[in-house]
Amino acid sequence: MTTVESGVSTAIASITLPPGKWILNTIAGFSTNGNGIRTFNLNETQGSAGIMVSVPAVDYGVTRASFSTFVDISVETIYYLNANQTSGSSLTVSGSRIDAIQVGI
Repeated sequence: MTTVESGVSTAIASITLPPGKWILNTIAGFSTNGNGIRTFNLNETQGSAGIMVSVPAVDYGVTRASFSTFVDISVETIYYLNANQTSGSSLTVSGSRIDAIQVGI
């Protein structure tokens, strides 16, 4: 588990890929807190704050999000799954991962 401070984008998972065409599937979940929003992005920059998916907070259970994207890379590249949240307190993130499926070279 990783702790994400409110308002601070944090890398919660990473994957290193060789050149090729890839479908990347991501998933992560924030602990319970009913305030603010949760955002996730997949980027070559650790701690990037760009939004790829945004979900509202809930007062119960885990706020979970997943998304997929396609990348076509010509050199070995590290991708980071970054998370941000605006609850006003620190939240834990669990079940974070990036899965890669090669679809071409």
